Amino acid sequence: MKAWTLGEFGPHQEVLQWQDLPEPEPGSGQVRIRIGATGINFPDLLCIEGKYQVKPPLPFTPGMEAMGVVETVGSDCRRMPRRKRLMNRRSLCRGDAVGRVQQLPHSGRDDG
Repeated sequence: MKAWTLGEFGPHQEVLQWQDLPEPEPGSGQVRIRIGATGINFPDLLCIEGKYQVKPPLPFTPGMEAMGVVETVGSDCRRMPRRKRLMNRRSLCRGDAVGRVQQLPHSGRDDG
């Protein structure tokens, strides 16, 4: 998969790198989301520069908000079926694999 990552804090124009990363496999009770849209907001920029209240461990991938579709579910994941549309909001800027997830209403279209 491709992701913007950084290995040091600084201006986003200088420290962000577009990299190939291995696809994570979800663990027990986790899901992997195929990201369809994400945004970089002001707190993300502060994280990138190392000026946010919490500094994530390096290297990390910024982005506190994302929308996508459940691609793979881990074992013991019963409440989140594949192809379910989601919005993810990570708590703070810690590089969490998954934060709070909100299910989106079905639009009637096939997301597969």
